[in-house]
Amino acid sequence: MTFGPSRIPAFVLVVEDEMVLRRRAVGMVEDAGYTPLEALDTDEALAILSSRSDIALVCADIQLPGSMTA
Repeated sequence: MTFGPSRIPAFVLVVEDEMVLRRRAVGMVEDAGYTPLEALDTDEALAILSSRSDIALVCADIQLPGSMTA
């Protein structure tokens, strides 16, 4: 039995406040064959995560603006 690639796209949420770094990360996600979603801060990332159930991976900066604190 042979299995082909999944027809369901894997979504990756890229959370980065610096535009240049975010664009580079989005490009890497696309080059790897995944569908990127972008967020600029923790508030936007949480809104996306709470409204979607199809995100396979979150790639986030360690220090981000937003209402969440460490």
